[in-house]
Amino acid sequence: MTGRNWFALGLAVVAFAAAFPARAQEQRFEIGVGPRLNLVSEKVELEDQKFGGSVRLGVHIGSKVTLSALYELTSSRSDLPDRPDGPVDLALYGLNGTFYMAGDEDFRLLGTVSVGRGSFDFDPVAGLSEADNRSTDIFLWYEAGVGCELAFGKRWALRIQLTGRRFRPDEPTAILPNTGFSLVPGADLVFRF
Repeated sequence: MTGRNWFALGLAVVAFAAAFPARAQEQRFEIGVGPRLNLVSEKVELEDQKFGGSVRLGVHIGSKVTLSALYELTSSRSDLPDRPDGPVDLALYGLNGTFYMAGDEDFRLLGTVSVGRGSFDFDPVAGLSEADNRSTDIFLWYEAGVGCELAFGKRWALRIQLTGRRFRPDEPTAILPNTGFSLVPGADLVFRF
């Protein structure tokens, strides 16, 4: 399945979940947009600070669960020893589940899990073999973490989270040799409709 197909499948699952009947005050859609900081392990040859952005489109299923389709893009530069650095783009798409564990409508503690696929694209680097010098798809990525959500009225909220993420390429490369790990602090501005 290609990346676009996985993203379309995620949107279809969110739309399907939205079709289930629920009380009007419980079934709400939301969109979340915000920054991410990928603090990757040293196995991944990227520069230290990797800021990215994400977009989530979700539907509340009851009062304790939100199911979302998400897309995240991080742009950085390669950090190969003794090689000129070049641009690197890490794009992730998939499904996210958020579980509200405690609190009320104004302030809630949450757990979050995500899973999906992605792509890892970079410009060719001089002096690398052809096998090490190609972009690759992310075969699988997944993350889990905790956070909180602070509401500002019925429509707006600020969501802050910290997740641990693992990703595995289809084909190892010099920049992404094998499974990568990152801690990902992030924040979303959430609009509910």
